[in-house]
Amino acid sequence: MKRSLTLFSLITLFFLFLATGCDKPANKDKSAKAPKNSQTAKKATDFTLPYHAKAGEFKLYNAIKEKTVVLLFFSTSCPHCQEELAELKDIISNYKNLRFIAVDGGDSESSITRFFKDIGIDIECIVDNSGEVFKSYNVYGIPTTYIIGKDGNIIDNWIGKKSLEEMKSIFSKL
Repeated sequence: MKRSLTLFSLITLFFLFLATGCDKPANKDKSAKAPKNSQTAKKATDFTLPYHAKAGEFKLYNAIKEKTVVLLFFSTSCPHCQEELAELKDIISNYKNLRFIAVDGGDSESSITRFFKDIGIDIECIVDNSGEVFKSYNVYGIPTTYIIGKDGNIIDNWIGKKSLEEMKSIFSKL
């Protein structure tokens, strides 16, 4: 059953890549969006997903009680995802107020392990084998990034790879 679900996820991702490509043009607005007030902001959808390579589960609404969360939706087959995560590896420790979570779209455990080993990043990773979280966050191109505030509101999001300088600018304003 798990094997057929993984196969279904891979086939779905393959057709998704054919339809949208790995990457859509990055957001050209180089400044971070200001946090929205609670009356107009969109609430992030809560979810629970298993961790990759460690026991337990990640629950979004538990995590945002502690820190602002940066969700990095990716796939191990996406070169832009690899580039973005490789750039992030040297700066994520500078942002103690943020919790960075890589969200994989259903790749195999061995592929994910090899992916992170190849780029040399130590980041929490959760796995969306069903694709439901990708769907609820409208992730149709990768990489896609969402920043969720401690109030549960979406502060910012973008599709595509941003430059390291753009990300530093956004993260430093949070």
